[in-house]
Amino acid sequence: MKKLLLGLVLVLLGVSSRGVLEMEAVPTSYHTEQVVVMRGDSLWGIARKYTHPEEDVREVIDRIAKANHLDLRQAIQPGQKLVVPVKQDKREKMVASR
Repeated sequence: MKKLLLGLVLVLLGVSSRGVLEMEAVPTSYHTEQVVVMRGDSLWGIARKYTHPEEDVREVIDRIAKANHLDLRQAIQPGQKLVVPVKQDKREKMVASR
């Protein structure tokens, strides 16, 4: 009986962990926003406005830097236009597909 119970537990763990792995493999979708840098803006501040609760602001900064070919050692300038890749949540995807 103990072997049967142990086997059942192992099977359930295998199934549940497989489901988690499949969920993590789903690619993230992004839409873009265009932002004009204003006096006093920082890349950190702009990124923070577009960061979802489950994200780290540094990930958003990296996406902005890559999308705009920015050198993070240099400051952004007023009037500069930035493309901001924003994580699209599931509700936005459903509305956009209708």
